[in-house]
Amino acid sequence: MENDYISFYKEEIEIRRSMNYPPFAKILAINLSSEDEKLLIKSIQDLGDKLHLKLDNNDKMEVLGPCPCGISKIKNAYRWQIIIKGDFTLELAEDIKNITYNELSSVYNYIRVSLDVNPNNLL
Repeated sequence: MENDYISFYKEEIEIRRSMNYPPFAKILAINLSSEDEKLLIKSIQDLGDKLHLKLDNNDKMEVLGPCPCGISKIKNAYRWQIIIKGDFTLELAEDIKNITYNELSSVYNYIRVSLDVNPNNLL
């Protein structure tokens, strides 16, 4: 079946539908990194608790993590992430951004934060 793009597409789209991946839902990756591993873990666990409180009752959303990234350390920086899958509205995305900002504002100088919608990879 070499170069059978149509079969590949049909199989891939069914996997994406069953896993609630794009284009059937959006994925938001919240990645944190820091040289201070203890501060990073405490900060992302606190953020995760707030996001779970906000989103766990929403049938259209799923919060995964926090957990270490696939590549959990690059150079001297430890890396953790929270993945949110679901049907985002603009209002909900703004709420998530605000929760993230408010939860991490006190450690802003020590932790790098990135939010990525529909990331190409989750490493």
